[in-house]
Amino acid sequence: MNHIIFLGCSFTWGEGLELFIEEEKWIKQRELYTEYQHLYPLEDEKSKQYREKNRYVGIVERELGIKPIMDDKNGGCFSTKYEVMRDVGDTSNVKHIFVQLSQINRNAPHLYWNCRCSYCLSTGWKPMGQLYIPMLQNTITDAIQYIMDLYGATKIDHDFLGKFLVFQEWVGDYVTNLFIENCKIWEETIAPIHFIDSWSIEDSQYWEKFPYIQDRRINLIGKNGRISKKFKVFSDSLDQPYVSDIFPKTQNGHPSLEMHQHLAKSVISHLRENFGY
Repeated sequence: MNHIIFLGCSFTWGEGLELFIEEEKWIKQRELYTEYQHLYPLEDEKSKQYREKNRYVGIVERELGIKPIMDDKNGGCFSTKYEVMRDVGDTSNVKHIFVQLSQINRNAPHLYWNCRCSYCLSTGWKPMGQLYIPMLQNTITDAIQYIMDLYGATKIDHDFLGKFLVFQEWVGDYVTNLFIENCKIWEETIAPIHFIDSWSIEDSQYWEKFPYIQDRRINLIGKNGRISKKFKVFSDSLDQPYVSDIFPKTQNGHPSLEMHQHLAKSVISHLRENFGY
């Protein structure tokens, strides 16, 4: 059987789909603020099967008769994507690789969890997004102290915060280019690579400066056949794109059944139009 690798995040994994199950525990959870830590304790085999069946990866699997390969854990950054690829094993039947972009600040400067450089050792391998809030709160951690030392800063002030944002963008560029270099190797040795745009407006704009990613973004097919490579345009075309649109008390910003169906349609259409599926 042919395989397709999906390298993604919680949008790919299907977080929040459990809330559509008509069982008492899930109906009750719809009335509560809900993140993954609230869903995980309620999960059972039935909800796991429901999530896997109704996420866009599952729909693509049934429609095209392929076997998906993906991370069995929720969430994701470039490093978790790299780990999935590292652990795939036999890739002879892998025909395509889809990458769901998320947020650049989920990444630490180096792609590999086992990195032993001074930054990764001093920060405990913290993503850049986990450092900015402590800075705003004027809290100095080992990670922040390390970056302050890089700039010779003695305190967290407006000047240093500005330098940190420049440093953060440099980190983003570095780790993105490092991931792209790996993608080029995978594309040459395994299968074509396709990108699904980030659901984050800011990050979608950020990744526009990387031609390798831009050239491989797939069309996203919204309601009434509206087509765009931009996730925001795609999601705005749907009636109820997110879980919170249907169950507002959850404030859960993950894809609804409707969005997963349209993401699946987009992937399937891309493969049929360009690769004859």
